[in-house]
Amino acid sequence: VRIQLGSGERTVRSEKGIPLNDLTWHTVELHHDHDNITLTVDKNSIASAKMPGPDFELDVQDGLFVGGVGDLEKSYLLTNETPFGFRGCLDEVLFNEHNLLSSLRPYSGYKMIHEVSLGCSPQFSATVNDSISFFSSKAYMSLPTWDVPQEGVFECELHTVYSEGILLYSSAGQGNYFALEIQKGHLVAIIKIGVTKTALRSLMIVNDGAWHILRLYLSPLNLQFTLGLEMHNSSFGINASALQFTGPLFLGGVDVGTYAEVRKNGLLSMIGKRTGGGSFKGCLRNIRVNYQKMGLPKALVTKDISLGCEPQKQLGPSTTSPSVITMDSENITDVPSEMDKRSFLVLKDLEVLEGGRAPLESKHIKIKLEFRKLGIRQSQIMFRIEEQPVHGQLRLDVDPDLSENTFSMMDLWHGRVMYVHGGSEDLLDFFMFSIFTNSKKEVPSYLKGNRLHRFNISITPVNDAPELSLPEGSLFILLEHSRRRLSTDVLRVIDPDTNSTDLMFSVLGNLNAGSGFLEIEEHPGRAVTSFTLSDLEQGKVSYVHKGVKNSRMAIRVSDGDKVSNTVVLRIIAVPLEHKVANNTGVEVIQGEATFIGNKHLAVQVNVPKQAVDIRYDVTVPPVYGEIQRLHSSGQWKQTNTFTQKLLEKERLRYLSTFHGTQQSNITDSFKCKVTVGSITDELLFLIRVRWIRYRMTRNKKVTLTPQQFHVVTKGARLSENDLHIRLLTKVITKAMLFSETPSSRAVHYTVTSSPKHGILKRINLSSSSPSNDSIIEFSNQDISKECILYVHDDSETTHDAFTFLASFGSLQNKTQGTKGTFNISIQLVNDQKPIRVVDKVFHVVRDSQRLLTLEDLCYHDADTDFDDKDLLYTRRKIPMGELVLVHDTTHKLYQFHQKDLEEKRVLFIHKGVSYGRFVLFISDGKHYTSTLLEVSAHDPFVKVANNTGLLVQKGQTASLGIANFSISTNMDVRHDEEVVFEVFLPPSHGTLYCNGIKADTFTQHDLKMGNVAYHHDDSEILEDFFNFTSKVKGLRLDVSVPVKVYLESHQKPPRAIHNNPIVVEEGKPVKISKEVLQ
Repeated sequence: VRIQLGSGERTVRSEKGIPLNDLTWHTVELHHDHDNITLTVDKNSIASAKMPGPDFELDVQDGLFVGGVGDLEKSYLLTNETPFGFRGCLDEVLFNEHNLLSSLRPYSGYKMIHEVSLGCSPQFSATVNDSISFFSSKAYMSLPTWDVPQEGVFECELHTVYSEGILLYSSAGQGNYFALEIQKGHLVAIIKIGVTKTALRSLMIVNDGAWHILRLYLSPLNLQFTLGLEMHNSSFGINASALQFTGPLFLGGVDVGTYAEVRKNGLLSMIGKRTGGGSFKGCLRNIRVNYQKMGLPKALVTKDISLGCEPQKQLGPSTTSPSVITMDSENITDVPSEMDKRSFLVLKDLEVLEGGRAPLESKHIKIKLEFRKLGIRQSQIMFRIEEQPVHGQLRLDVDPDLSENTFSMMDLWHGRVMYVHGGSEDLLDFFMFSIFTNSKKEVPSYLKGNRLHRFNISITPVNDAPELSLPEGSLFILLEHSRRRLSTDVLRVIDPDTNSTDLMFSVLGNLNAGSGFLEIEEHPGRAVTSFTLSDLEQGKVSYVHKGVKNSRMAIRVSDGDKVSNTVVLRIIAVPLEHKVANNTGVEVIQGEATFIGNKHLAVQVNVPKQAVDIRYDVTVPPVYGEIQRLHSSGQWKQTNTFTQKLLEKERLRYLSTFHGTQQSNITDSFKCKVTVGSITDELLFLIRVRWIRYRMTRNKKVTLTPQQFHVVTKGARLSENDLHIRLLTKVITKAMLFSETPSSRAVHYTVTSSPKHGILKRINLSSSSPSNDSIIEFSNQDISKECILYVHDDSETTHDAFTFLASFGSLQNKTQGTKGTFNISIQLVNDQKPIRVVDKVFHVVRDSQRLLTLEDLCYHDADTDFDDKDLLYTRRKIPMGELVLVHDTTHKLYQFHQKDLEEKRVLFIHKGVSYGRFVLFISDGKHYTSTLLEVSAHDPFVKVANNTGLLVQKGQTASLGIANFSISTNMDVRHDEEVVFEVFLPPSHGTLYCNGIKADTFTQHDLKMGNVAYHHDDSEILEDFFNFTSKVKGLRLDVSVPVKVYLESHQKPPRAIHNNPIVVEEGKPVKISKEVLQ
């Protein structure tokens, strides 16, 4: 599925192991929810994708196409990949709950129908052994491209009574082609390569109504065809080149797009009155291409063909009406009056077998008129289809010069009108038509096409065999030593012409007694090999597993007369496993309650279709609320135990019971033990409590009343009695800063050095001027009035200060005063969330172990009074392994500190799938954040993580550290000394040193400590390199490190030679030359 919503295309693919072209019914569901796209096949195989934003809405501009795209041409339609529409059957096609196939009648401007019929054609259940009938001059079947690199072979048996028609055509581009056609009853093979055209013609005729065996052989050197015992051969010469066919291999005819090309190539079967037709009309069977059987299962497109062969009438080329029709016309003596105008038309119902076809002939539609008195001929009588049949199609093999949906009386004489039933169970069909003439003479009104007539078609029912399918796929998975019910989602049977009570399922062969058996609910423990559809629909049939893990069960259905296809259920018994499918947590407003449902908390077993009891026992209850369940009495009561079914029914909730105030939202949680069968696990469920926040709407310096000071709540409704106000800000008062002399108390302060981590503000209730922010002067009077504030910038600092000069006297006559420093002590608060500083995939050897360290996972808390070592990690269930203590692998770690990662105490043990991820919660004691740790398990490897090379000054020394070169491995390396580097090709123009000593071996520890150095030999060569082998636990990796040498002059800064001003007129350009700037 390719999807483009406006912000980028995404592709979703079904699983490769689930073929959809296996001639069985499959269910396909595509869901689009915001940025989530989910594709579900057979209700079991699920694939999904995330759409990029910001566009998430599907904009339908050109309409909705089902089965094909018609003539739509868009850049996103890859015609080279999918040149043909869907070939098969569709049922219950729903788009946003609208049934797109509810009616197959076209409506102008609303719905267009092309080559679609009700029912499922027998073509789609045909095999390569079935014969194929071509019944119109536009019939054809296309197969995949004929590949003839060295040789090509085509074989078939053909049967026809028609003297002309194209039997095979394949294009090689640039005017080259190969064709096989019938000309005047003889078979003619034609090949064109470049300017050379070669034709071989059979001696015997093939339109004698007998079966003929045909074999074609094509190579770069010759063409050979054999018809019965007759053989023909033609050589092309040694300079001939092989044909490279580019299009499909057409049998029986060609499509509309290829028709013009065929006519241009001059094939005789396409010339003359057969414009728009020219197809082979007859039967083919035992078709082989390059020795491989081909047939309808391999067809790309088919038109006007049917399954099986029917006897064909010998039809000559006569264009006059049959004598029997002429006699009927001559026996008419009276021209109908206007009152009896309908009596001129005699209709006889057409009878056709269910799913079959039948020609509409002159015996079905008779016109009783005296044509001589009217001055017209019978051949001028025309019929226009005004309304198509509902349960089938009318195929018209008529002159293309006629208007659409129109045929003549002559077409009825020659059997050119064919009704093809769609295979539905309806016993009656009809179409509406009108009658007119192509004569220019004046005719009665009933021959002017303004009257509607109804033609009835009677369908003879056929007892169809039941169709058995596996909607959820062929895998039937259940837990070891358990029983699982079969349902109509596992086995689905379709048989519209049989009562469901008469359908009987049978198990073929003998079931392996050591694997398990089927049982009926009324007789538990007793093995059965048959059951009814009623048993299946009522959920009475179960499969009981005994011991063997893998087995097969072949099943088919009978209606008492015919049996269905056979399906095979692959039964796989697996040990019980579980994982946390959902643990999203919930959000609640302080004092309120919120439901906890399946979408918030769910544990999934590895067999989701099998019912398994899942129980949760709360071991650590929430702090700021309680868990409650809804009882049958309708009351909510506190509980410490609940099940998955309660979550599915949303009968569990969290109630916030804490009524205090908080500065910010808090995270509550509860820990519970999960019991699945005999397996237990622990998980942590988080609850985010949205604390009530306040907003002041009035703040005036008056005696406080609700008119001057008012507070409203956001996110919750509280009574005024529940609101309590606490003062948080302190101003600079006389007790903190004040100066005076015996003669004067008028002291002015001038800030000579402003605070570095905040500002001084003056409170002025009468003015909100910016001049009151970041002030540098104030007076004793401001301090006495408590108008001076210090505002901290919220940085992680514990101390601030500002210096000032205190002056005495009036503002105009200030005298030199005293210098001072005002110290500010800042009390830190925990207001920073931990952030991830090391974010990468954790690699481990498959089914092995490896230390989890700060090099794989690390968080930082920006609060300066918090030590990152104290960060607490809490993890959920890990689907692909476990976290354990390094010195006690039986001790599972569900919580650990960052200090444990630093001191290498955390060990990951891999088990299960090769790729996955699990959730970690990180907390500093107040704030929580979450992350996903991705785990990838592979075979042991050693690879280069980075290799930037060295940059060294000529004749100088440069250190080689992990910033220049490092390796990565998924093996369990406990110490850096285990990673050894052995130099096998030393540098040519320098020397490697380790700890000041010339060395040819060093370790990862040496690299991290900066002990390895390269010294250049001061030669004129400014490039160098050295090679060494990395050895880690038996694995080796050869690496080359490049060295670039620079001269001292290369590192000097550039010098300005010219930097002169320029003069430019307003709005005018001026050139900046080297004399101005260089």
